[in-house]
Amino acid sequence: MAPPDAPDHLALALRAAGFRCLTRREGWWECLLLDGESSWHGRGESEAEAVRAALAAMVPSGRARALLIEALAT
Repeated sequence: MAPPDAPDHLALALRAAGFRCLTRREGWWECLLLDGESSWHGRGESEAEAVRAALAAMVPSGRARALLIEALAT
């Protein structure tokens, strides 16, 4: 398990792919993904959960989301 302050690898991959991935903690984690005029928001108990929630808003299909996560990992 990663330390609580470790950067989320999916957030780093999204940033490397050109998305703005902003996160903050206010008792819970929030993530705002930005791409030009489009934006998606997610919340969770951890940064990773918030990033994945924002990604689920951006890519609602679970299968498509899994393919995107796999592609970003390579």
